[in-house]
Amino acid sequence: RLGLAVTPNTIYEISYFDCPAKYNGQTYRPLLDRMIEHKRCYRLNKAVDDTTERVKSALVLHSITRGYSNAWNGIKILKSMPHPPLTPHNHSYPNTSPYFTLS
Repeated sequence: RLGLAVTPNTIYEISYFDCPAKYNGQTYRPLLDRMIEHKRCYRLNKAVDDTTERVKSALVLHSITRGYSNAWNGIKILKSMPHPPLTPHNHSYPNTSPYFTLS
């Protein structure tokens, strides 16, 4: 399982202990690196960058604003892709793409 955690190009899901929503994210970097970033935002209570007002972790923002606890041990890898896809216009790689689902 650790091999998948360090594999880049994954779509993953994280549950909350006390909320029916599930966070689905996509990262083109190693999943372990992205989880460290999510946990750092949670520990520092900083889901939004103060300077740019950019959301650094939608997962943590939902936790902070709604008062939910993340199930860090309940990370589920939904898909692991061999290579990140290129966007059709600029061939750049997006960093992450989060969304929420309700179960």
